[in-house]
Amino acid sequence: MVHRNVSGLFRPLSTCDPDSMMIILGGTAGTLLLVGLGLIVAAVVVVNLNDLRRWQQYQAWKAENERRLGEHRNPLYQEKGATTETFHNPAFQGK
Repeated sequence: MVHRNVSGLFRPLSTCDPDSMMIILGGTAGTLLLVGLGLIVAAVVVVNLNDLRRWQQYQAWKAENERRLGEHRNPLYQEKGATTETFHNPAFQGK
């Protein structure tokens, strides 16, 4: 950076040479990139931890419902690999 004084001469306002100014600017840009990358990684970690917590809540809910259900089974539910038969609703028999 330079400044023109009253006599019309240009004199530097800073004693930094251009090489050290480039080092400062490069370091600042690198630091900003590193902070940005750190924020992205932190966001991914937070999202994954939230998903893990929700998955564990779902597993607990599922286990509780299975415990409450006990040996009762839904008559409409078919296990994997079971024969596929058409369900006949008794309400519509004979119509």
